[in-house]
Amino acid sequence: MFRHFPFKLGSILLLVMYLVQCQSKPTGIKPIYKELTEAVYASGNLMPKNEYKVFALAEGYLSRKMVEEGNMVEANQILFLVESTQQDARSRNAQDVYRQAAQNLQPNSPILAELEVAIQNAEIKMKNDSVNFFRQQKLKAANATTGFEFDKASLAYQVSKNEYLQQKSRYDKTKNQLYLEMRNAESQFQIQNQESGNYALKSKIKGIVYEIYKEEGESVRRNEAIALLGAEEEVYLKLAVDELDIDKIKLGQEILVKVDV
Repeated sequence: MFRHFPFKLGSILLLVMYLVQCQSKPTGIKPIYKELTEAVYASGNLMPKNEYKVFALAEGYLSRKMVEEGNMVEANQILFLVESTQQDARSRNAQDVYRQAAQNLQPNSPILAELEVAIQNAEIKMKNDSVNFFRQQKLKAANATTGFEFDKASLAYQVSKNEYLQQKSRYDKTKNQLYLEMRNAESQFQIQNQESGNYALKSKIKGIVYEIYKEEGESVRRNEAIALLGAEEEVYLKLAVDELDIDKIKLGQEILVKVDV
């Protein structure tokens, strides 16, 4: 019996190993479905809806910035001040011309005063010549003077009368001309004032200052953009995607944007 024990023990060991191998599960890799996130690099800017650019209305240089990027602004709020030495000179010149034209139209102005003196002198001479004329007319009726003296007095009276009327006409004409010059000077002065108002740039909307393109001291040209404003509620991304990646983006696709600071 001792001889057969090793054989039986070996058979038991083989049987156990066989049963263990039969009961172990096979190993391997199974495919599964998962959503993949793919990155597409693009450059661009955050833009406001209903954007509005502030343009320079005159030439000069930016003397003062009243706002900074990110500031909230109200409608009709002054944003920037632009100065121009040429415009300042034009404004002062227009003001001086208007002031002088208004003074020339005053009754005591040197121009009108000189014409009034001329009218007074012409009137005095006309009255003297009229007295002499009527005296010569009475003498002629009484045959107490010659025809030559009568004609001489009549001619002098007629000349002085015409001179008087001419001086009055010259006064009225000059006064009307001065009035027109004053109105023209006033119009030019108002135009220059309005032009000077163009040097204070205001916002037309209520919103946020997104970008400022000019710094203080920089020169600006007429119709040059100074800043970008827009509504604060809605913004959008304006991105430039490479042509090799553009086919990875579909209309209406939801995207996750990561901004590199």
